[in-house]
Amino acid sequence: MKINSIFKTWGEEIISYLTRIFEISINNTQIPKSWKNAIIVPIFKSGSKSQVSNYRPVSLTSVVCKQMEHLIADYLREEWNKTGWLHKNQHGFRNGFSCESQIISLSQDIADALDVGMTVDAIVIDFSKAFDLVPHDILIKKLSTSGIDKRVVLWIREFLFNRTQSVRIDSMFSEETDITSGVAQGSVLGPLLFLAYINDLPQHICSNIRLFADDCVIYRIIHDNEDKIVLQKDLDKIHDWVVENEMKINAEKSKIISFNRSRKRELRSYHLNSFIIPEKDTVKYLGITLSSDLNWATHVTNTTRKAWKSLNFIKRILKNGSNVETKSLAYTSLIRPVLEYASAAWDPYKKRQINELQRIQRKALKFINLGGNHNNLLAIESLEVRRKRARLGCLFKAVKNEPAWRDIQERIGVPFRIGRNDHLFKIKMRKQKTDVGKFSFVNRTIRDWNSMPVSVAEALPATVSSLNIKEYLRNN
Repeated sequence: MKINSIFKTWGEEIISYLTRIFEISINNTQIPKSWKNAIIVPIFKSGSKSQVSNYRPVSLTSVVCKQMEHLIADYLREEWNKTGWLHKNQHGFRNGFSCESQIISLSQDIADALDVGMTVDAIVIDFSKAFDLVPHDILIKKLSTSGIDKRVVLWIREFLFNRTQSVRIDSMFSEETDITSGVAQGSVLGPLLFLAYINDLPQHICSNIRLFADDCVIYRIIHDNEDKIVLQKDLDKIHDWVVENEMKINAEKSKIISFNRSRKRELRSYHLNSFIIPEKDTVKYLGITLSSDLNWATHVTNTTRKAWKSLNFIKRILKNGSNVETKSLAYTSLIRPVLEYASAAWDPYKKRQINELQRIQRKALKFINLGGNHNNLLAIESLEVRRKRARLGCLFKAVKNEPAWRDIQERIGVPFRIGRNDHLFKIKMRKQKTDVGKFSFVNRTIRDWNSMPVSVAEALPATVSSLNIKEYLRNN
């Protein structure tokens, strides 16, 4: 019987035995050898399938060990949340943080600068094989200064050292080899350990920096040539950190983008270790296409192209013999997530772009045979409405002052006057000069928030109502 089946069948009965094993493991800093063996399954990313570098190595490890890793990971998160040890702009692999919170915070910083005529220079930095290059000894030193129990540090050291792996392709296995560096992709602890490793990167950097695990963007408002010099010095510091920490940056895949409203573009020249970073009018960060004028047209085009491709694939596969439920499930699982990924950040306001996205849903509903008048959620709720609700949900988190949304919360204020027909959670409108500012996430969503009916505002969840938002906003 496989171990997964044992857990499902005898879960409660074996809890006491697992507890005892875990206690012995943490107290004696001992880990069974079988817990340290990994089977590597190569997962294709993109590009040529004949290139080994285009595959991501995912580790299949002991299921029992993963249960122990969950306990250690929960402890680390709890301790680091108490002390605020992880950098505030690290949004990867943290509860409550997401790609959406990172993109919205970044794009709002840029939109506010563009609205007052400023220029923002940004560099998206590409780390090469970051998870695989982490030196174990340096990682352990960093963990020992993070304020966690010494036993946990020693257990993680034992977990990392003397590991082995073999590669599986179909039913064929390679010979076992020793793992001398890296945190396992596919393990529970791996991502969290990488956050600990890269956590000190933002130190001593003057410019803004945002991280999502190893996805890094550094940016700065450019008033004059002095700001360009400061940004270049920060890039030099990042390079020094990379050398000191035995990591690698792919300067060719790193990109410069200069955000501004001017039609006359000034070429930028930033470098990493003497290599001139290429400048682009659009860059991809966390799967979102950012344009130099912060117009979302390119991203909408890319999104619709990808969604059409998925829809045509589903129509070919499910053309014959599939019922409405199967087709609906295929749409909600494979197509709508493409159309709505981080949509609160890039929700378009131009009618043409809105229609481009909605047209895909109309075609999908026609294929599903729901029809425009069918009494079904898919048929009656437009993507535009769903994006609006997503934006309101994100603003709601900022109002609650959740850690990931504090950059947005800082832009929220209380109006001087609340009218007779206004709800008590009304937010002060912000002044804006351009469409970039007017239709940025905060300004646009505040308008929608303030226009909520009183009955809707008063029905906000108790966990938020208990904060007494009106009083909270007045005091903050």
